[in-house]
Amino acid sequence: APPIETTITALQSTTTSTIESTTITAEAMGEIIITRNIPYVEVGDGATYSVDVYAPASDGPWPVVVAYHGGPEPNKAYVAGLSRRLAEAGAVVFAPEWLGLAFSAASQQALVSWSPCSLWFAAHHAADHGGDPADISVFGISAGASKAAAVTLYPPTEHQGCLVPPMEVEVRHVILHEGGFGLHPGLDDVFRENPGLFEATTVW
Repeated sequence: APPIETTITALQSTTTSTIESTTITAEAMGEIIITRNIPYVEVGDGATYSVDVYAPASDGPWPVVVAYHGGPEPNKAYVAGLSRRLAEAGAVVFAPEWLGLAFSAASQQALVSWSPCSLWFAAHHAADHGGDPADISVFGISAGASKAAAVTLYPPTEHQGCLVPPMEVEVRHVILHEGGFGLHPGLDDVFRENPGLFEATTVW
């Protein structure tokens, strides 16, 4: 794998295709390939949320990371720099946009129901980008840490809108940074029953 200090050099090629009114763009940039705006979940009224995939340009299989951004609104750019560096170091990164902070009961329920879609999508499509679907880790920062914890530690029993079928995913590593874990129902119980797990995470 190229060293993490590798600098992405020239833009080599760009291809675009349109799927259900969503433009998916693949850019080959030096040592990595970035595929943007792949729909992974329907969120109502014909709208979708999408995921960007950062992958090494050379053949894998590479470990896979699902990276959840923080902030109150869908914003994949929040983890764009991290995703690039991880891809340069030899990982396939799925960076999904998601609801962000959910203060109303309705938006909280939507957040819970959409939670597994991005992880299932990464597992289904890892090999398409040179990733190993048997080697998946999850990262989240700020509000994204709550999302990452929800996906891996307290997975929902119901879901809606996923554009891939449900599947069992064994997550190898979970990295939670500066998380507001109270944002997701059920996580308080998980951390109360596992104090060592709580102490191993960084919190506000």
